[in-house]
Amino acid sequence: MITLAFDLYGTLLDTSSISTVLSLHLPASSVSLSPSITALWRQLQLEYTFRLTSSSRYLPFPEVTRLSLLDALARHGCSLTPESQATVMAAYSQLTPFPDVSAMLARFEELKQQGGEEVRRLVFSNGAPEQLERTIRGTEEIRDWHYVSVHETGKYKPAGEVYGWLCEQVGRGKEDVVLVSGNPFDVVGAEMAGVRACWVDRAGKGWTDGLGRPTWIISSLEDLGELVGRM
Repeated sequence: MITLAFDLYGTLLDTSSISTVLSLHLPASSVSLSPSITALWRQLQLEYTFRLTSSSRYLPFPEVTRLSLLDALARHGCSLTPESQATVMAAYSQLTPFPDVSAMLARFEELKQQGGEEVRRLVFSNGAPEQLERTIRGTEEIRDWHYVSVHETGKYKPAGEVYGWLCEQVGRGKEDVVLVSGNPFDVVGAEMAGVRACWVDRAGKGWTDGLGRPTWIISSLEDLGELVGRM
């Protein structure tokens, strides 16, 4: 049985969806900046994880998320009260799933009814365990999924060790695990570590990363149903 390990942030859940909550806590004069702040927040969040891992340091993902939020706000000349900061951070556990998540699950159910191959699905994320527990249990589409966090490794994606940790935790060899991610750095990290990866190219811009290539490219998670039989 193949194991599909789904990245969470940016693959199953839309990190830009927090912009709506953020806008409610910005001064009226800065509300229009919310999408830009949100985009920079995500960029800095990832940049912080890269810098920490390359420096052999580790901070839990919620703290990385909080620090990168403050950085993004400051770069836009904005700030939040402690109360607003706590509210926005709490909302990070309530991100909106991408529409194709439901479509994918419906397609898998159709294939199952037709006698298709069983597929094991789980979340593989930079998120800390307690953060993932809140987020996954609060997201209807994936609330019964298991998850593997990189937290215990003290490293973040795309460090090669985390993909080995994933395979160890699911009790499968690398040949039986497929990473599904919308993040090119994650895809390249998995492939370099010997784990096949499927990139979700929702924007339809094509692969451009020069350091590696995914084994498969799909434009929607719904396409996974037809692809599984060839994995």
